[in-house]
Amino acid sequence: MALSTYYKRGGHPPRARGVTVRSLAGVSIPGQVGWANAGVNYPMYGNDQYGDCTIAAYGHLVQTWTQQNGGIVYDTPPAMDGHGPRRYSVFGSNGGYAPMQSDITSWLQRYSGRGISPAEVLSLAAWWTEHFVAISASGLYTPTMSEIMTMYRGTGDGQVSATTGRSMEEVFQYAAVTGLSHDKHGVQGYKQVGIGAQSVKEAIYYFGGALASFDLPTSADNQRLWRVVTGAGGNPSPDGWHVVPLTGYNSRGLTCITWGKLMQMTWGWYNKYVGEVWTALSEDWIPKYAGTQAPNGLTTDQLTKLIVPTA
Repeated sequence: MALSTYYKRGGHPPRARGVTVRSLAGVSIPGQVGWANAGVNYPMYGNDQYGDCTIAAYGHLVQTWTQQNGGIVYDTPPAMDGHGPRRYSVFGSNGGYAPMQSDITSWLQRYSGRGISPAEVLSLAAWWTEHFVAISASGLYTPTMSEIMTMYRGTGDGQVSATTGRSMEEVFQYAAVTGLSHDKHGVQGYKQVGIGAQSVKEAIYYFGGALASFDLPTSADNQRLWRVVTGAGGNPSPDGWHVVPLTGYNSRGLTCITWGKLMQMTWGWYNKYVGEVWTALSEDWIPKYAGTQAPNGLTTDQLTKLIVPTA
């Protein structure tokens, strides 16, 4: 029996093609990348009942980003002295502990002369003490089913059913405003990118993953490796489009997470069935502290320049 009897889709057909991610001067992407971990439990997130594949894919990206970056989950600090809260995303303390005196002393020294007053630092330290939220030492955060359903109901037409899906743009729009839930695990920017191999590899490497839609063939339901087959099995399934997070690549193909597990696809299969690719700069991916780097070694300024549209 075909697995599609139990597994649902939920993606939207593609629209206009995206643009190529701008390359960073002096930064070469590696020949292979794998941000997802086979030892992580990737929940189904209801995609065997609902057409919520796009939201499930976002939840799996959150898992990937937080596991790789190992930061803490935090509420957005309040704006102070007329400056926006993003300015303070570099503050925090390892493992979710409230700030120690050594943290405060370090902050005062680090930001002296940079337009952040001692009073602001002390005010922020007090805020952290009240609002910090601890997560596991590894940094991995697994979204709850409740959070997934909240995003599902909060996007598109709000309908929840086996055949009602969401576009990748709708999900990233929601994440940019609301986060996954309670202003956590959101994105600072997002964009549609080209579907070519170089563009999608740069999106995965620079931003820790991307969302992609596929016009899945009927053979995909029973394959352990998504590869092109001849005959009727290679025809698009009537079940519709499916969205997955792309979390890695090598010379043979790409890695995604779908229906609660890691799945490999060949480049030939990708090229035949891909529709759209979108990527985003997540708050879980950017460096958490001043002077630090994202898991790929890039700084917040570098990543921000890549996601902001060109003038």
